Amino acid sequence: MGHVAAVHLLLELYPSCADIRDNRGRSFVHVAAMKGRSSVMSYVIKSKMLEHLLNMQDKEGNTPLHLAVAAGEHKVISKLLACKKVHTHMMNNAGRTPSDLIEDSTGFYSMIKLVVKLYISGARFRPQRQDHIEKWKGQDIMKWRETTSKNLAIVSTLVATIAFSAAFNVPGSYGSDGKANLDGDRFYNAFLVLDTIAVTTSVVATILLIYGRASRTNRSWIGFIVSMHFLWVALNSMMLAFFMAIAAVVSDKNPMKIALSQLMYGRMAQIILQYYYFEHESS
Repeated sequence: MGHVAAVHLLLELYPSCADIRDNRGRSFVHVAAMKGRSSVMSYVIKSKMLEHLLNMQDKEGNTPLHLAVAAGEHKVISKLLACKKVHTHMMNNAGRTPSDLIEDSTGFYSMIKLVVKLYISGARFRPQRQDHIEKWKGQDIMKWRETTSKNLAIVSTLVATIAFSAAFNVPGSYGSDGKANLDGDRFYNAFLVLDTIAVTTSVVATILLIYGRASRTNRSWIGFIVSMHFLWVALNSMMLAFFMAIAAVVSDKNPMKIALSQLMYGRMAQIILQYYYFEHESS
C-alpha cells in the first residue's frame, strides 16, 4: 500500500479498480489512511479522478479521516485536513465524526495533538444526529480542557516552587563569604543550569495554562499543547537537577558518583531521543 508508483501504474492500466471495496466496504484509500501511508494519500489528494474516494464511507459509515484519527496516524490526518475537499463533519453510522474518535487513539500526548489539529481545522466535536441523540455536547471538550488545565497548573506551580526553593538551598550549603561552597564544581554548575531551566519552563507553563483557561480562541489550544511541552521539560530538568545535586556532594572516590554520572548522561540521552521520536511521530 505504500508504493505510490505501483498504485499509479495499476490505476493507469485499470482505472475502474479504484472503486473496488473489500467485504467491509473499504477502498484502498481507507486502508492507506488506517495504515499511515501518507505518500499514497498525497497521490490521491492530487488526483481529480480519485477525488470522490476522500469522503467515501465504508459499511460502518467511516471515511478515511475517521480511520486515520482512530489509528492516530498524524501525517495522514494533517494531509487530509489540509485538503479542502475533505469533509471533517461527516458522521458514521454510530453518529460519530472524526473528532469523536480521538478518544479511541492511544496515548495522552497523541490525543492532545489530534484535538489541536482538528479544532484548528474547524472540525466539530460531538454534533448530534436526530436518530443518535446523546448527552454529550460540544462544550464537553472545553470542560475537559479547563479541568485538565487546572490540574496541570497546580503541578507546574508545585514544580516552580520546588525548583525555586532548591536554588537557595544549594547542595554543599554556603561559606562564610556568602558564596556556595561547591562553586566551580561541574556537577554543581550543571545543577544550577537544570534548576534554572526547571523554574523558567514551569513558570511559562503556568502562565500559558492560566491564560488558556480564560481564553476561548484557537490560540488557547496552541497554548495548551505548548504548556504541556514546557511542563515536560520542567519535570525532567528537576529530576536531572536532583541527580546532579547528589553527585555534587558525593566524594569523587565514591562509586555512587560514577553510577550517578552514567545514570544522568543516559537519562539525558533517553529524554532527547524520546522527544525527537514523539515529535517525529506526531508531525
